[in-house]
Amino acid sequence: MELTTTETTGTAAVLGRMEEHDHEEVLFCFDRTTGLRAIIAVHDTTLGPALGGTRMWPYASEGDALNDVLRLSRGMTYKSALAGLDLGGGKAVIIGDSRTDKTEAILEGDLNADMTLTADKTWLLKGTVRVNDGATLKIEPCTK
Repeated sequence: MELTTTETTGTAAVLGRMEEHDHEEVLFCFDRTTGLRAIIAVHDTTLGPALGGTRMWPYASEGDALNDVLRLSRGMTYKSALAGLDLGGGKAVIIGDSRTDKTEAILEGDLNADMTLTADKTWLLKGTVRVNDGATLKIEPCTK
């Protein structure tokens, strides 16, 4: 399906940037409690689940953060392939200054709503995983 639009801002601009380098997914995150503002990009999962880390940087704009996460996630796809790994590429950026904005609440987070970790994806749980009252965490067995 071909979509034509003259709009160059908002959703159309993001989708156009994703299409330019074949990104699969971009997720924009905001947490009112901690002030977290982040963008997660998955470039390619053809070879396997996305591999990538997180960068925290005081970007001048959300557009700059989007450009960086798209560029970095694409780079991770190529790095994984060159290393012979059965992994794709992804990356996350946190908008903020690591010297002043890095807090335990932003880096760890809590599970406040029900969540199921399914076998169709690879999940990495690191550090302390807190499940608050009223929420449940269900981990399904691998079904290969």
